[in-house]
Amino acid sequence: TGSDKGEATGRAADVRRELRDAWPEVDDLTDSYIERILSVEGRTYEHALRKFPKMIEWRREFGVEGVLADPDSLQKELRPHSLYLYGYDFEGHPIIWVEPHLVDYKNLDVRKEAAHHCLLLETAIRVMPPGVDDVLLVANSGKLGMRDFNLGLMRNLLSMAMQGYPDRLHALYAGPTNFAVRMIYHALAPLIPAHLMAKINICESTTTTLRDRIPGHYLDDPHPRYLL
Repeated sequence: TGSDKGEATGRAADVRRELRDAWPEVDDLTDSYIERILSVEGRTYEHALRKFPKMIEWRREFGVEGVLADPDSLQKELRPHSLYLYGYDFEGHPIIWVEPHLVDYKNLDVRKEAAHHCLLLETAIRVMPPGVDDVLLVANSGKLGMRDFNLGLMRNLLSMAMQGYPDRLHALYAGPTNFAVRMIYHALAPLIPAHLMAKINICESTTTTLRDRIPGHYLDDPHPRYLL
């Protein structure tokens, strides 16, 4: 899915021709996103090409189309607004704001919470400007406690990021930091590939750190009216 569908050119056209018969969903991807996956430094063409079938197979197995067809089934997950889409950074990346302490971990349905993340990502992809193919995540982690964590969910989200949505993360900023944030960060670090780890930023204040990346009115009042 994406925002600049049209006649494929160059390497994107080559990818489509090579994969279309077995993986017709490749035609749903924008040229710019295909090129993005092909252009990661240190990644060979053959390695990049394998990512497309893995992505499509993940989407089929996860049931992404079913999630999009029935968002009402996620009302319990959507209601606390632990994730919401609001605004763009200066480069046009949609911003997903994360309030992890609002997740009901005591009654967590891992599958539905993962579907909640999938729904937000798919929505963000659909509002990306032409040529933009990744999202910015901003997490309010200051209220995070040691009980606000589920390893099964984290494994699901890592699989989603690496297989279902490769190279869709522009950057993740989490702050303020506290003991729980540091412990969770160090627990997850061995599970996260280096190229993804490089996009994760733990900071004392997202408001201060992101002043040069996000328009100030989003940082000063990061809660759109529909959440109030």
